[in-house]
Amino acid sequence: MRITLIILCLFVEIVAYSQSQPEKDLKFAQYLVNTRQSEDAIHFIKSLPRQSLSEDHQDTLHFLLGKSYYQLQDLTNSAFHFSKLNDPQHPLYVESRFFESFNYLHLEKTEEAISILNQLSPEPGVLNGLRNFEVAGAYLLKREYALFDTLARSFDQQYYQFSAQEKSLLEVRKDLAQHKRKSPLMAGIFSSIIPGSGKIYAGKTGQGIAGLLTTGILGLQALEGYRKDGADSARFLIFGSVFSIFYIGNIWGSVFTVKLTNDEFNEAVDHQILFDLHIPLRTVFH
Repeated sequence: MRITLIILCLFVEIVAYSQSQPEKDLKFAQYLVNTRQSEDAIHFIKSLPRQSLSEDHQDTLHFLLGKSYYQLQDLTNSAFHFSKLNDPQHPLYVESRFFESFNYLHLEKTEEAISILNQLSPEPGVLNGLRNFEVAGAYLLKREYALFDTLARSFDQQYYQFSAQEKSLLEVRKDLAQHKRKSPLMAGIFSSIIPGSGKIYAGKTGQGIAGLLTTGILGLQALEGYRKDGADSARFLIFGSVFSIFYIGNIWGSVFTVKLTNDEFNEAVDHQILFDLHIPLRTVFH
C-alpha cells in the first residue's frame, strides 16, 4: 500500500512538473528578451522541445524569436517568426503583425507591409488609428501622394501615442511637395556650356566655381599654346589633353552630383518616415 502511494505521489509530481516547466521556460525566455540578451534568447528558445508545447506556447516563442532577431536588426528572420503567429486570438498576434509589417518597410518590401496591415481588423480606437497611420506612412515611402493624402485626412492628433508623428508625416509630405527635384540631364547640359555650372545648379557652389576656374585656366593655357606654338606643340597637346579630360569629367561629375543630391534627399526623407513609424509601435505596445 505504501509503495503504491509513493508511486502515485511521484506520478503526480512528474505531471505537475511537466505542466509547469513550459511556463517557466517561457518566463525565462521573456526575461532574456526583455534584458536584450538576444543571442542567448534565440539559443535558449531553439533548444526547447517544441513537440511538448501547446500551439499557444509555440506562438509565444515565435513572437519572442521575432523580437530577439529584431533587437539584433536581423529583420528578415524577425519578420519570418512574427509571421508564424497564426491565431488571431493570441494576445500577441496584433503586435506581431505590426512589427512584421515594419520589418518589411525597412527591407523595402512596401507592398507586403501594406498587405499585412490591411488584413488587420482592429476595433475602432488606438489600434485602428495606428494601422491607418502606418499604412499612410507606407504610401508616403512609395511616394503615392494621393493615397497618403486620403488616409492623412483622419490625422486628428486624437491619440497621444502618435499625435506628434502624425504632424511630422504631414510636414514630410509638405517638404516633398515643395522640393524641386534636380535634373541630371540639365546639369550635364549646363556644364557642357559653362564648366562648373552644373554643380552650381546641383547646389554645390564651391565645387562649381573650382571646376570653372580649373577648366578655364587649362583651356586658356591650351589656347595660348595653340596661338604661339601651333597645333603640334607639346604645350598645346599637353594642356589640350588635360583640358579635355577635365571638361568631360566636369560634365559627368555634374550629372552624378545631381543624382547623388537627389538620392541623399530621398534617403533622409525615408529615414525620417521610418523613424516616425517606429516610435508609435514602441509607445503603443510597451
